Amino acid sequence: MGIRRAVAPFPAQLEANPYCELLYTQIEALGIPVIKEAGFTCRWLIQNRRQVKVLHFHWIAHRYQHWRGGIFSFFTLFGFTGRILLALLLRYRIVWTMHNYLPHESSNRIVDYIARLLIINLARVIVHCGPARDLIANKVINKKRISIIPHGNYISVYQDDDIKKSEARERLGLPSEAKVFLGFGLVRGYKGTERLVRDFTRLNLSNTHLLIAGQPYESAEEEMVEKLKGSPNVHLHLRFIPDEEVQYFFKAADVAVFPFEQVLTSGSVILALSYARPVVVPRLGCMTELEGSGAAILYDNKDPEGLSRALKQSLQIDLDLASKAAFRLANDLDWRKIAQRHIEVYGV
Repeated sequence: MGIRRAVAPFPAQLEANPYCELLYTQIEALGIPVIKEAGFTCRWLIQNRRQVKVLHFHWIAHRYQHWRGGIFSFFTLFGFTGRILLALLLRYRIVWTMHNYLPHESSNRIVDYIARLLIINLARVIVHCGPARDLIANKVINKKRISIIPHGNYISVYQDDDIKKSEARERLGLPSEAKVFLGFGLVRGYKGTERLVRDFTRLNLSNTHLLIAGQPYESAEEEMVEKLKGSPNVHLHLRFIPDEEVQYFFKAADVAVFPFEQVLTSGSVILALSYARPVVVPRLGCMTELEGSGAAILYDNKDPEGLSRALKQSLQIDLDLASKAAFRLANDLDWRKIAQRHIEVYGV
């Protein structure tokens, strides 16, 4: 193993998203050692300074937010900042991928802002799109330390058998000739599931169905889900969807709908495109770059009728052309090219 060439990711893998594994598998394939059992402690930093050059962080809120919130999070932030400064003193290169500017849930929002201001000025920052770069451009002392690297695709990551739409619908109890919208992913407040069901129900579209698939995040989401039961033509699969079942939901759908109330990047949208499904998304964050692609219908999420109009508009598109455009977009998001661009940021 070469001296000072290794990268230590935090984390190296996620429980329900293969993003990190896909990235670091390709980085290793390109000859860069990846230390997957790294520990971000002062002792670990001192012991590994001759082997590891890069510390690559992704989601960082749990590293500086104390579970009790309030003033406790200031103490936790102080410890996190101290370890970052020690790492820089030991000549590690700090890299942070900004999947979200701020966490969706917070025990101390002031601490969030301080932590983000520190990390974007102490680290080299990777963002997935132009709007994400623009979000922090005026907060960064050196803008050259921001790199735009897109989110990779999920083509062939989940099981993808030669299953026809009619077969997938039969398995899920959906009419073979209906139009089907899919809302897929963790059922969480900011993802707008309640609005999607409400707007879909109010439209009262003939021969059109809505499929909701995903596990409720917390008790608040479970209570929300109770309100959704009984809605006509709404099919709820409120559970964790195993990898081998993911294909049935996307292949049964005509269009995937992601009515985020707030979003910067979304792996779920990339997953839909990877299954060649056009998407309905709000004009927020990285979603804005889908405008004019032929694979997406965008709407103003502040417009009370925006989502409803987008749903109706999606029923008029040429699904074959939109599906081809969606897959073409996903196919361009090649992990090997993305890994190479990460290595350039790492400087190893």
